[in-house]
Amino acid sequence: AVSNIEKLQSRMIALDEHIQAVEKQLNTHLQRRESLRQEVISEQLNLNALQKTIKDLTKLENQRLHDFMDVEAKFDIAYGKAASVAQIWDGIQVMLRQ
Repeated sequence: AVSNIEKLQSRMIALDEHIQAVEKQLNTHLQRRESLRQEVISEQLNLNALQKTIKDLTKLENQRLHDFMDVEAKFDIAYGKAASVAQIWDGIQVMLRQ
């Protein structure tokens, strides 16, 4: 009876050690999983920041294009006025020669 009790105690100790080893593996696995989850969150934040930067740059580029088109339109108007002034000046020159 004593040897059976000793065998049982020995088995219980072995089982306890095995349970502790499995718990340790499980904790390691859970820590790794949490670490990966944190990495995914971090990457998502980086991606969101990158998307915002791209959006801001696109907005700036569109604004620059709009500004350039405004300048081009103003240049066309100024060029048209200069051409009109040149025509008037030519007319004055012709009248002065007569």
